[in-house]
Amino acid sequence: MKQAAALAIGVTLGLSACSTPPIQTWGNDASIARTRVNCFDAGLCKVVVEVSDSECKIIKVTPDDMHVYRQNVIVRWEFKAGTKDYTFPSDGITFKSTQSELIDGKPIGNGQFYIWFDSNPVSSPPAKRTFDYTIKVERNGTSCTYDPAIVNQG
Repeated sequence: MKQAAALAIGVTLGLSACSTPPIQTWGNDASIARTRVNCFDAGLCKVVVEVSDSECKIIKVTPDDMHVYRQNVIVRWEFKAGTKDYTFPSDGITFKSTQSELIDGKPIGNGQFYIWFDSNPVSSPPAKRTFDYTIKVERNGTSCTYDPAIVNQG
């Protein structure tokens, strides 16, 4: 009986590790559903960029909104596995307003990744700060963009 219970717990934990990020819907329109991920990782928060094979187009970014709970982490954007012909240019991730919490943004790995260092300073009282940004990628000399957000939970 103990083995069956242990197996059931193991299967449940294994399946939950494979689950997709939670979906939240703002407003009454299900067509504007966005993915949100809470990043509690002490070193790295990843954003996956999915692009079109036939034209310069960003199809999806997972998560749309990254909620960062730790201080001093790297936020890294990367293309979905198997992506070809796309790169992040030097202005691949730009913030829509002036901010001082995310610093030293740059492409790395021959433009296959883009990183920003997120200091996410602790505020008193804790305050949520949202940073809307633009993702810009290039394919064969053509640029295309997408507009998600980072939410610091300091």
